[in-house]
Amino acid sequence: MAAAALRTRKSALGAHFRRLCSRVDKPKAVTAAAPELARPIYVMRTKGEDYADPGQDYYAASSEHRWIVANSFWRASLATAVS
Repeated sequence: MAAAALRTRKSALGAHFRRLCSRVDKPKAVTAAAPELARPIYVMRTKGEDYADPGQDYYAASSEHRWIVANSFWRASLATAVS
């Protein structure tokens, strides 16, 4: 239930959920997002730390960086396969 509510949240977890929804159907995205939602709750309960959400802009930037790195490796392997 809480994972489905991430769709409208402007947080890093909400951005993660929306990205999952773009790749798979919503029930699978809810199932995949549930552990991501439970992890900070577990840390807050066991260590007594406060949750500081980095925000959806942070998630978008890190996601874009991961895509650039993965794409550069793919292009390098393609270039070596062609030559």
